[in-house]
Amino acid sequence: MTAAHDHPAPQQDTPPASDAADAPAAQQQQQQQQQQHQSDAANTPPVPSPDAAAAAAAPPSPTPAAVKQGLNALLEPGDEHKLDESFVTVLPDWNARTTKFHTEPVKIDGNQWRLLIFPQGQDANPPHLSVFLECCDIKDHPAKFRKCVIFSITVKSALGDQVSFSKDTRHVYTAAEQDWGYKSFVPLAELRDPEKQFIVNDTVTLVTHLMIVRDWETVQNETWANWNSRKETGFVGLRNQGATCYMNSLLQTLYFTKQFRKAVYSMNTSEDNLAKSVPLALQRVFFNLQTAEQAVGTHELTKSFGWDTYDSFMQHDVQEFSRVLIDNVETKMKNTPVEKVIAQLMEGKMKSYIRCINVDYESSRVEPFYDIQLNVKGMKDVYASFEDYVQVETLDGDNKYAAEGHGLQDAKKGVTFISLPPVLHLQLKRFEYDFRKDAMVKINDQFEFPEKLDLEKYLAAPEDTPAHYTLHSVLVHSGDVNGGHYVAFIKSQRDGKFYKFDDDRVSPATNEEAMEDNFGSSEPPLPLGAPRGPMARAGFLRLARRITNAYMLVYIRESHWEQVMGEVTAEHIPSFLSDRFSEESRKEESERKRRDEEHLYMSVTVCSDQHFAQHSEFDLVDFQSPQLFSSRVLFTSPFADFQAKVEQALGIPVAKQRFWTCITRENKTIRPDTPLEATSPASTMLQVVGGTSRHRLYVEQLEDAAPPAVDSKSMLLFFKYYDPKESLMRYLTHSVVDKAQRFSDLFPLIRQAAGLPAEAALSVYEEVKPSMIENKSPIMQLRKAELQHGDILCFERTLDAEEAKQYERPFVPDYFGFLSNRLVVEFRELDKPTVPGFKLELSVLTSYDEVSKQVGEKTGTDPLFLRFTGVRYILATGELGPAMAPISRQKISTLSSMLLYLYTAAYPATNRRSTLLFYEKLSMSIVDVENRAPVRSVLMNAKNQKEKELSLLVPKEATLQDVLDDTLKQVELPEGGSRKFRIFSLISGGSSYKEYSPTDPAVPYTSDMYTTTYYFEEIPLDQLDVAETDRLVLVKHFHIESYHPHGVPFVFRVGPEETVAQLRQRLQAKLDVNDKEFAKYGLAILQQYGRKTEFADENDIVLNRLGLQDMLGLDHVDKTPKAVSRYDRAIKIHN
Repeated sequence: MTAAHDHPAPQQDTPPASDAADAPAAQQQQQQQQQQHQSDAANTPPVPSPDAAAAAAAPPSPTPAAVKQGLNALLEPGDEHKLDESFVTVLPDWNARTTKFHTEPVKIDGNQWRLLIFPQGQDANPPHLSVFLECCDIKDHPAKFRKCVIFSITVKSALGDQVSFSKDTRHVYTAAEQDWGYKSFVPLAELRDPEKQFIVNDTVTLVTHLMIVRDWETVQNETWANWNSRKETGFVGLRNQGATCYMNSLLQTLYFTKQFRKAVYSMNTSEDNLAKSVPLALQRVFFNLQTAEQAVGTHELTKSFGWDTYDSFMQHDVQEFSRVLIDNVETKMKNTPVEKVIAQLMEGKMKSYIRCINVDYESSRVEPFYDIQLNVKGMKDVYASFEDYVQVETLDGDNKYAAEGHGLQDAKKGVTFISLPPVLHLQLKRFEYDFRKDAMVKINDQFEFPEKLDLEKYLAAPEDTPAHYTLHSVLVHSGDVNGGHYVAFIKSQRDGKFYKFDDDRVSPATNEEAMEDNFGSSEPPLPLGAPRGPMARAGFLRLARRITNAYMLVYIRESHWEQVMGEVTAEHIPSFLSDRFSEESRKEESERKRRDEEHLYMSVTVCSDQHFAQHSEFDLVDFQSPQLFSSRVLFTSPFADFQAKVEQALGIPVAKQRFWTCITRENKTIRPDTPLEATSPASTMLQVVGGTSRHRLYVEQLEDAAPPAVDSKSMLLFFKYYDPKESLMRYLTHSVVDKAQRFSDLFPLIRQAAGLPAEAALSVYEEVKPSMIENKSPIMQLRKAELQHGDILCFERTLDAEEAKQYERPFVPDYFGFLSNRLVVEFRELDKPTVPGFKLELSVLTSYDEVSKQVGEKTGTDPLFLRFTGVRYILATGELGPAMAPISRQKISTLSSMLLYLYTAAYPATNRRSTLLFYEKLSMSIVDVENRAPVRSVLMNAKNQKEKELSLLVPKEATLQDVLDDTLKQVELPEGGSRKFRIFSLISGGSSYKEYSPTDPAVPYTSDMYTTTYYFEEIPLDQLDVAETDRLVLVKHFHIESYHPHGVPFVFRVGPEETVAQLRQRLQAKLDVNDKEFAKYGLAILQQYGRKTEFADENDIVLNRLGLQDMLGLDHVDKTPKAVSRYDRAIKIHN
């Protein structure tokens, strides 16, 4: 959702009307010109110093009245005039200048300005002088640099100002647009005309006048950049989570309904969980609005609604949200001291009645209401809408009322108000359904509402106090039915002023901004191509008024103002709430301070051999493990202090610590790499560890306080040992070893550390990465194996072939292969796709049948009666759901294949692979199921309606007659029918129609991916034996455009002399549609390629107009209930 502002950003101007001769070329080439000249400007050297000297010597030319008038004409509403400056540029040796050049810069208003001149022009026909004004030091200013300049460039004539030639324009200079001007400034022929004396003594003089203005957008940006809502207004706003402006507007309105706020505070939520308690989360929002200095977040509130991030980015209707939220809060207030507060505040009563005119009889019903929906379309103001609301309808003639005991009687039908509430919510019906467009549309018509509202005349009888109301809130929607932005204008005091609540920004507002600006407008926007400048501003305001208008009004009864709007002080907030929320605020402030100081700290994670000993998988340790020691340390803190912390946390004395940096290698493994050393006791963390914000370190525990230094002839290695009996890899130790050693020289150390006999034969592998475990020869030197600091060697006892057979995973590569293939898969029931299921740890090499076996054991189901379905990404919901078709047992052999299937089906554009499977319990074995295919059967009745829909599993060799027989077993056909059936299918949503013979195969392709749908229609008796003069014609349903078909087409017999009127009558009878509804149906000829032709006359003979390949089309709205996507779902609070 895009936030709407009070005013628009100024649009980029093309040359003004005074440049009419040049405007078309400039407009056509504007983008090319701008890009070209920006690139040119960067590479063009300035003109030599003579120009600068001449410019300095020449006095500034006074601004001629005509030029001044032209500049002033380009001022727009909201501009703040800052200063006027001018500079003169004298250009000698004019005829010698043939290529583009820059003039020397002149400093004006803190910036350097110069001209970019093309003395021979830029390919214009006829040739023109090209001149551009450039701000040449923008790169030295902030990225958001913005300066609005109205300027003119004049080529001086020796004959005076009346001959001098000028052009003026307006431009906003930014980093992206550093120059602006004219490709076609003045024709070269005119410039060189000796009679006009523009060139005197081979010299041209240019005068540039600049009017620096602070345009509306600049003013607004500067105003809001440092705006403090609490300081400026006493109130704070609510942060927008993405599309929650509708919620923010309502929450502010309810917050300023102060009796409602007190009632919310009074709810006992001391034992509630904030994540699931709407009252507690609402109390938190209100408390923060009352006490916070900055805008307040609503994340905890929407979380308590049971919403996820997606819900926060969905646009909802503020009227609908108002009803849902108030209903939820009122429900939570039951059985509490404030149970009746909302009803006392917002409930009124109305009576609907039918009163007979000629007999003494009345039927009536009194109902409560919390809001009133008023029509906007065709209404001048609120009073007109109330008149419309209570308008009395006369029931007479064919519409007489059946009065009990009196028969049909003339009567009056209407609504009257029994009571009106202290807080009156008026919902303005600005959205309505357009049957022609088959869509909702917004009503932007002007609709006025007063600040003081007198509703006394609409009461059935006077109440204790007059029904006089004062406007409290105006909730405004800017946009259309597809999206927009909400703001609220709220008055906190009876005679006070309005404030505008626009999400996180609160600002004062005038009555005009709160009321008149939001009446709406029926005035059309300016047409495309209208002039820019002030007219563009007017056009924007006209457009804004068309799409920005009041959507909900809140009035407060004057007699109840003090009660409803009494001040809410700290005493009204229970201590358990203030204590809880104050502690939250303290923690948030502490976290904010921590974030602000983040740049002063580094985050250090330290691992040691004791962590390695707890790790039995790839690499040495998982650096995400919470078991590791982590610390947040100042860059400037002493390294010695950090060592002391490590000693305290890990028990390794400072004297026996040696630290190594851990790096991420190209193969994605993380290994110790470089030893660290403090150069002095006063060394800081920055000096020893480095300047990045995150570090991973390994602390080596030394055997003595003075170990030999690590040099180029040695390396740090880590050793693991694999036990095939336990199928377990365990960490042994580390050592700094000589590169000249052989692998076999390490065996004594390994035997001792692993507790093996001295004669035990060993094999050794290098753990390079998960997919690369390399066997090493015992006699190979370490240096020849290209080992380096941080490498891992895995050892195992050498087994012969017979010994190896005793173990499932006898060797190191087998164990790592097991780790690579291990996967945790979640299984959910197919008919409960969102309910979490159970998880199994499996190998991707597990067979399909083994997966079935384990799931069967978990669910108590015969494995052969289980079937699995993969996942797919559902774009409309942003969630994972079951794939369109199940996984085939015949085609898929392993879990890896099943998951590969999921990968290709569910994540075609990503590298993700789902570990979710859905299962279902079958009524027949999977073997039997997979020898069948799914078919959908739809039986149509004589009214072109779906009589029966079935999903069938039929043998793959079945015919359509078999499908028809299975379908007819489940229905009872009406008597007197032909018992002969037309069989057809629809392709591409009904765009194509295909008929079949009963002997055609029901499963033409042995595919499990798609379910074919067949339609069966009992052929009408009048279509069994069709005369040669008659024709059977296909009739399609569509709406507006023939390529938008809906419903199910049908075949209809058309007689030789049948007129359009007669055909319409028979079609209406077939479809069983009432007269009023069928009058909305259009009848057209549908030709090939989607062309549509209307019948000109009801008396046309249909077959005379119908080509051999033509069809008939019924044009009407599709009233079939549509599936509701997540985009369209109703708003709901789940807790």
